[in-house]
Amino acid sequence: MEKIVDVQINKANALITLGSMYRSAADAIKEYVSNALDEWAIARSEGRGEEQCQVIFTLNKKSITIDYNAPGMDAEGFEKALRHVVDSAKRDSAIPQIGRLGIGLWAFNQVGTRAMFLSKRSVKSPTLKVILSR
Repeated sequence: MEKIVDVQINKANALITLGSMYRSAADAIKEYVSNALDEWAIARSEGRGEEQCQVIFTLNKKSITIDYNAPGMDAEGFEKALRHVVDSAKRDSAIPQIGRLGIGLWAFNQVGTRAMFLSKRSVKSPTLKVILSR
């Protein structure tokens, strides 16, 4: 006798677990650097962006700051990333990408309970502020 059972997932717990899939806190932090490099590679392939991707990493007692000169995400990009967890658009990219899983935004769960992203897609676009917390 065949029986189909619907799988139910606690979405909040799943996102925390996804963010904890890294071997170490350093690997989780490197996820954000990888995302910066991926965005820089896309921009360079389109003939825009800086000659080199520069990443500045600052560690304080209560915060970690990662600043880079690659294009950031716009509101649509953040919404798409938040709607499509574990469904990375990078898989189908013709440009070589580091990330492939679509869980990078949630890496902060490995090192803390809250993340604030400030992102600017281009010089003329507004700066977006996105806060994720457990």
